[in-house]
Amino acid sequence: MLTYPEALAQMLAQASPFSARLFPLTEALGGVTAEPLSADRPLPPFDRVTMDGYAVRSPDLAAPGALRCIGSLPAGHEALQAVTAGTCLQVMTGAPLPPGADAVVPVEKVETEGAYVHFSKPVKAGENVVPLGSEAPAGQVFFGPGQKINASLMAFLASIGKTEVLAAPVPTLAVLSTGTELVAPGVTPKSYQIRDCNGPALLAQAAEIGIKAISLGIAKDEEADLAAKIRSGLAQAEVLLLSGGVSLGDFDLVPKVLADLGVQKIFHKVAIKPGKPLWFGVGDGKFVLALPGNPVAVQVGFKLFVEPLVLKLKGHLSPEPFWLRLPLKKLSPKTGDRQTLVPARLVNEGGTTWVEEIPFGGSGDFSGLAKSQGFYSLPANGTPLPAGTPVDYLPWRRLF
Repeated sequence: MLTYPEALAQMLAQASPFSARLFPLTEALGGVTAEPLSADRPLPPFDRVTMDGYAVRSPDLAAPGALRCIGSLPAGHEALQAVTAGTCLQVMTGAPLPPGADAVVPVEKVETEGAYVHFSKPVKAGENVVPLGSEAPAGQVFFGPGQKINASLMAFLASIGKTEVLAAPVPTLAVLSTGTELVAPGVTPKSYQIRDCNGPALLAQAAEIGIKAISLGIAKDEEADLAAKIRSGLAQAEVLLLSGGVSLGDFDLVPKVLADLGVQKIFHKVAIKPGKPLWFGVGDGKFVLALPGNPVAVQVGFKLFVEPLVLKLKGHLSPEPFWLRLPLKKLSPKTGDRQTLVPARLVNEGGTTWVEEIPFGGSGDFSGLAKSQGFYSLPANGTPLPAGTPVDYLPWRRLF
């Protein structure tokens, strides 16, 4: 049986970033850049005023004094009026520094009297001014390829005049829950049925990482129904996610149906708890991940496998999960023969951020899972870890 690092490496080795194309900025959110990003002009493009105040010549204020104000200059206007000896010009934040001036004195540090402005302290050249090109010369590369396109990067792209960006397409996911016992959340279940929670959870996890996901609904534990819905998913999406039907029971038909449809198994079973029966395969350029049916294994499996696969396909340079190393708040449980993933949350006490295990009732404890912010990892065959021991913690929401 593969360890988690072995399984992750095998999966990522099967994937290559999709071919990049140009996307309008309005359609690029959630993608990953495939080109370097550079300044199209110096930044700032002019000597920029950083405070509301008065533009002055520092030689005029080597000592406290008064200067005659000759006008005002708001942001967004060309600086046409020069500051000459004995004068100053009122300026607003973001305005260009007017000709002749070399410093700005904030408005709260002066007193006005008619046309004159009184300055109580000497002024040095460069005060409250960001010089042209001081942040970057034209052509300077700020980011290499592989940057996640989020709101912050959108602001930068707009600032350098980008209306479109070269990026790999975002893969589409199809989500299929399996199990004759399942009904949709809006259906009143009979005494022998349960509501499907895995489908909605996977759709939500996909949305949280900026991925479009298609719901295929629920497939019964029957080969014909499974095959029809899997074919539909493979036709509509690059990545197919299934939950349930991958263990060793008589009605765990997913591996057989996938094989019959020509999907090549890369691995089946990973030495993790929960999530041991996880199945991964490829076929005709499509990727299939079949997750165990219990809700904790589904959501953990998404974080450990689905998200890295999607990031790799989008061209992310570091698709592997980004673990945080943080201390345990309390004694950890002893582990068995598999790496154990324990739902947890972060607490801050005494200036330290701790990992605190969520009181948990097992794989079907929906309320316990909902209270968690992520999970931490315990090694296989480990002894209990005392409070304060550093552990690897993975938040549900990826940080980088």
